Amino acid sequence: MEATQHTPGPWKLCAHLADHDKCSCGYRGGIWGADGECIVCEMGSAATPGQEGLEPPRYPRDVEFANARLIAAAPEMFKALKEAVDIIESHSMFDATPLHELIAKVEGRSADPVSAASAWVESIRELVRGAA
Repeated sequence: MEATQHTPGPWKLCAHLADHDKCSCGYRGGIWGADGECIVCEMGSAATPGQEGLEPPRYPRDVEFANARLIAAAPEMFKALKEAVDIIESHSMFDATPLHELIAKVEGRSADPVSAASAWVESIRELVRGAA
């Protein structure tokens, strides 16, 4: 498989996202790379005085935190997906093509593997139903 070009994980939530109940500065926080030197993704800041209404609409703060946790976990989930594909293929459990397509999407080599991944999940369900 090709090496990905994304920032290596693990990614970490900044202090503003680690405990949003204790943060009252209005800054929405960011997700930092493993080196702690650069921001991978920034959630944005509070409205700039005089520019209210010009920013795109935002999800509620608790949803932004949930999104941030999901984004921060992405490198580890991607690594686990690739390891799962290796296990599936080494045991010839079933066709992992849809998962390869999902990996290709992450690596920028595919347009839309989401439907293929959904089909793969359904094939797993069928496999489990057949074993029951």
